[in-house]
Amino acid sequence: MSSSELKRIQDACRDNEVTPPDIQADDRWLSMTFARQDSTVSAGSVCRGMRGGQKGGSMGTAIALTARQREILLIIEKNNKVRYRSIAQRLEINNSAVKKHLNALKEKGVLKRTGGTRGHWEILIHEGPA
Repeated sequence: MSSSELKRIQDACRDNEVTPPDIQADDRWLSMTFARQDSTVSAGSVCRGMRGGQKGGSMGTAIALTARQREILLIIEKNNKVRYRSIAQRLEINNSAVKKHLNALKEKGVLKRTGGTRGHWEILIHEGPA
């Protein structure tokens, strides 16, 4: 792995507010250790059902979220009965943009609306087993 590739990994971690990995290398081996993140919403992606370990690797899947989608999830975490118009006002974006982000989150399996117009949002994010 080249030094530019390692730098890209570190930069991507910083850009997504994730602790960069501890990287150790010699002539034959490369070792990267990533710290577990406490919050799945504030990280750059959401990990569901993470299992496995050093030998087998991860058996879960990562769901990439945009910065705007993370902002929307944070708003919903604070008030799960918030309406899309309120989200649009808080983020200063169009109602249609909020609808597109909410639909994307629903399609990714991260968010669910329960109870129709008078219902509430459910965030379906689960961290791996403790």
